[in-house]
Amino acid sequence: VTGNSYGSDTSGVEAEIASGVVAVYPSRYGFSALKESGGVVYWGDYYTDGVVPNTEGVERIYTNEDSSVGLKGSGDLVGWGLGSYGGNVPSGTFEEVYQNHRGFAALKTDGSGVYWGSNPAISPSAPLENVVDIVATYDSFAGLTASGNVITWGSATLGGDSSSVQSQLTNVERIYATARAFAAVKSDGSVVTWGDAGYGGDSSTVSGELNGAKVKDIYATYGAFVALTEDGRLIIWGSSTYGGNKKATGLTNIESVYTFEYGFTALTRDGSWLLWKGSDIDPTTIADSSNGKIKTVHTIMTNRSYRLILGLRDDGKLIYATSTPTNVQEVAIPDGEEVESVYTREYEALVLTKSKNLYKVTSSTVTLLADNVKGVANMVGDAGVVSGHDWDMSTAVKPSGLSVVNTAEDTLANLNPVFVDVDEEAMVFHVVDAPSQGMIQVDGVEITEAGFGFTGNTVTGLVYVPHENVNGDDSFSYYVADASGGNTGTYTV
Repeated sequence: VTGNSYGSDTSGVEAEIASGVVAVYPSRYGFSALKESGGVVYWGDYYTDGVVPNTEGVERIYTNEDSSVGLKGSGDLVGWGLGSYGGNVPSGTFEEVYQNHRGFAALKTDGSGVYWGSNPAISPSAPLENVVDIVATYDSFAGLTASGNVITWGSATLGGDSSSVQSQLTNVERIYATARAFAAVKSDGSVVTWGDAGYGGDSSTVSGELNGAKVKDIYATYGAFVALTEDGRLIIWGSSTYGGNKKATGLTNIESVYTFEYGFTALTRDGSWLLWKGSDIDPTTIADSSNGKIKTVHTIMTNRSYRLILGLRDDGKLIYATSTPTNVQEVAIPDGEEVESVYTREYEALVLTKSKNLYKVTSSTVTLLADNVKGVANMVGDAGVVSGHDWDMSTAVKPSGLSVVNTAEDTLANLNPVFVDVDEEAMVFHVVDAPSQGMIQVDGVEITEAGFGFTGNTVTGLVYVPHENVNGDDSFSYYVADASGGNTGTYTV
């Protein structure tokens, strides 16, 4: 840990963080380290350095500027840091927590919502009931209900006041946010915006393009939105500083869009790679498909204002450009190994090759971390930030794939981990905590309750079967091991 203050001094917690740390979460004044045991160690200002009391069983940590909240496997919350910014947590059984700059919001298992921290200037526009998702700007929240209505609270200028568009906020399917504004996509593909006009809250300049556009998805930077329509067109509005580049509006044949703080990068359906940010910069083609189609794009930070943008081609080569796209180069993976998967952290990327070597890639170096790796799990995060932890690479049983999958209501989901024992020893796979809204099958064997297991030297074909007419998140935890040891994990659907 380096720096001038606010967590740079770890002398009081050296013993506690010397081993067993699976993730570190920053706030403005310090750091929180999650241990394998579920306990939390804090160091920095505005809270005592050391083990945070009552954090045994914490599985996830959420931080805002001055406080942190831990969500336990039991659904209980524990908080630390400045109480006025959310350190004083409510009681109850919770399934998800959301944070903004000054406070927190959480969903209980019964679908009701609560919020705490800095008192909002605008109270919730309706009771927080039957809420299925919450989205945050810098100082406001927007809750989406099961019936498609939207409830807002917080700073009036940052999206907490939706009264001017409340009559339009019906049949909403998804909500998106910049730092200061919200955008909602309705079931008919139309878009409603509110909040700071300069940060995407006013979409009137593109209302003609949005009208009848059938928006497929929306992507957001700190201050701009881009809508991707079903026919592959882009519609952009918001701050020009953060990618609200009108010259990119009207781009066609777009397959997918990726964001970084100051701009957007996109892939076309023919595999070309585009980037734009400031209003005076034309969208730049980073790479066309002449040397191979770009499959995925990933961004990592090299400092607060500089980004390294990685593109994985279908020939297994990884190329990169900076956030000012010049001098596109190939990442120098040793021996020319082809890349299979890329997993991004905030300041680095983990690259798994087809030869099953795992490398760490930063702005200037490529470092081998492990060989004979079957995959990397729990590398799922938002905007390139890792949450969860890496698998123990010393254990003989390792999974392949990620630990989150999305599926439509009433639709079976094929889960992607494949467990193959590298020593061809017999393994045991069983569910520790069964899913609450469905069931899983392993190799055609139905698992209907916690503790039921399957044994063999290969475990494939994990399938999640949802109960009829349910929606929202579900999860289950599992354990897989051979004679040399094993790992536990959680899968979210």
